[in-house]
Amino acid sequence: MGRTKQATSTDTVPVLNALNITALHLVIAPECASDPDAAAVYAINRAVVQRLAVDGYKATAQAIPAGGLMLVYRVTGPWTKTAIEPGWQALLEQVVPLIKLLYAATDKKQGLKIVLEIAGALLEVGANDVTEHERICKLAKRWQTRMPWLKLTEQSQLCVCIKVRVPKRIVVRSN
Repeated sequence: MGRTKQATSTDTVPVLNALNITALHLVIAPECASDPDAAAVYAINRAVVQRLAVDGYKATAQAIPAGGLMLVYRVTGPWTKTAIEPGWQALLEQVVPLIKLLYAATDKKQGLKIVLEIAGALLEVGANDVTEHERICKLAKRWQTRMPWLKLTEQSQLCVCIKVRVPKRIVVRSN
């Protein structure tokens, strides 16, 4: 069995702030117990997934070593399948509330990237892209022009990937 620890950060971890999570107690997975960074990442993943679930989103999370640790959250729902069919704009409008929440609560310097994954294609969404209706329309048209081969249907798999680079100085304290 893993050991119960508390994970906190000496730096600001963007998604923790966005979702109002400052610290938590949890059982660390055995493979993470000997690695403070891995343990903290595991804790953050659990917290974010639980918080998103409260808001009606479904999420899975993983930590990947990409030039330092990076958290990747794959979020789906509560948007409806039928709203995908009318096209890119309807699709973007579905995910805008989640994207705005994350960008509004974080510092742009902290390495937060949001990527929309639709039918296997990855598309980055910037903070300014979702500030107003006109910008959303422009982004939708740009994507449609760039990828005419990508047809959206009710069966299209929609997923928002949230990528966060984790600060090096992470402290994992025993209870």
